[in-house]
Order: sequence, then structure tokens, then C-alpha cells
Amino acid sequence: MDICFNHPEIYKSEIIAVVLQQLLDQPTIPSLFMRTVIQAITLYKNLVGFVNSMILARLVVKKVWTRPVLWKGFVRCAKLMQPTSSSVLATLPKPQLKEVLAMDPSLKEPVEAYVKAKSSGRRVGGGAAKQVNLQNVAAVAPPPDATVPEAGGADGEEEREVVTGEEGVVRNEDVDGDQIIKDEAQPE
Repeated sequence: MDICFNHPEIYKSEIIAVVLQQLLDQPTIPSLFMRTVIQAITLYKNLVGFVNSMILARLVVKKVWTRPVLWKGFVRCAKLMQPTSSSVLATLPKPQLKEVLAMDPSLKEPVEAYVKAKSSGRRVGGGAAKQVNLQNVAAVAPPPDATVPEAGGADGEEEREVVTGEEGVVRNEDVDGDQIIKDEAQPE
């Protein structure tokens, strides 16, 4: 992939996006996959939305935390992509979210801000289509049976909901009520 990154005039962001999807579709994701993703978003800033919604979200569904090398890269990538990646981090199961926040405490504030914004009903973030011309990707993308399931609620994953409690307490909860994030509203 390094040769591709050295020739961005030939290997445009749409091609890199398709390659990343194909690597993610492998039975075993390559150990250096997250290194490649980080290189891609560093060189092609327009891939951030795509990587967030199509790569990081799928890694959550694939339980990326079970592969320590990929997990560490996932957290690094999420940090580089803040605040965009907050939407994906908020979909992590409670133990993994706690682990991410322990690994990098600077992610706590953006994730909490995302949860608060979501709970207030504001539209948060944008789709990948705003940042990558997905029509160009579709021209060279894998067949529709390789589409990405949405994070949370798919393939037996637990769904999440944002709950605003009394006195401005914002929580992101599993559907069964397990608390993920709790933040007391700060006086202004």
C-alpha cells in the first residue's frame, strides 16, 4: 500500500476506499490494517467520514477488541478522527468503551458531547457520502452482498439508546438499561 500512498494522483481516495473495504472483508483482517487506515485518512482527509461509517463501524460489529493489534490501531484512528469518530465510539459495548476511555482519556469529552447532542435531538455528524463521492466508489466496489450492517442492533449486537435523566444527567444505555456513560451537567 505504501506505493499507492506515494502516488495519490494515480491512486485516488475512491480506489483506496475500495481497497480498505476489501481488506476488511477478508476472513482474517491483516494485522497492519489499521496502520493502512491511519495512513489513508492522513493523506486523504476526505476519507474520514467514509472510514468512520464504513470501516470503524464494521470493526465494532466484527468485535475488533478481540485482536489487540487492531484494537490499539482502532483507538489511535478514532483519536485522529475526533470528533467524527465519537458516533462509532458511542456504539461500543460498555466494557470496551470504558477500556477506550482508559486507554485515551482525551476521548471522553468528545464522546460525552456526542451523546449529549444526540440526546437533545440535534443532528450529529454527517454521512460518508458528504466526504467521498460514493458513486465513484460504487463503480469499483464489491457486490451489494458485501454491504455493511449498521453498528448496534445488527448481528445480535445490543442496541443503544441515549437517555436524558433528571437534573441534566445524560446517559448512553444498553436497551436493557446498563449505563455506559453518565455525566452530571455542569453549572454554567
